[in-house]
Amino acid sequence: IKVDGITLLPIFGPFGTAYSVDISALKSGGHSYVITATDSGGSSNTYSGTFSIATPAIGDVVIALTATPPVISWRVTTSTNTSFASTSIKVDGNLLALSGNSGTAYSAILPQLSSGNHSYKITATDKLGFTNTYIGTFTKQ
Repeated sequence: IKVDGITLLPIFGPFGTAYSVDISALKSGGHSYVITATDSGGSSNTYSGTFSIATPAIGDVVIALTATPPVISWRVTTSTNTSFASTSIKVDGNLLALSGNSGTAYSAILPQLSSGNHSYKITATDKLGFTNTYIGTFTKQ
């Protein structure tokens, strides 16, 4: 099997008449495949097609430093409405506990921050194991 022109190995199976390959390293978006099946007599058939991978999209990040308490909020969605398994956030490398969850909206209370530049990293993973990461920065006056 070739995906996007690259041969994927190892091929797992057979599972009855089915085989599989690991596609977890593929990025979100459209992909093409070509599968060649050869029988013991040397006769071959080739099948081709396309598929897409939709990882969770992270967006609508809002940092409310003047709120009481200060919070950061974001949304996690998928283009196929596939549910996702988890989301997390780190600020300046420290994992924060989620303080809110409303459908696709999430929030976390920010710790006491010093003045200056700070970074955050939001990660979302869908139920198929595909992960997306959103990295950003903000400044506290």
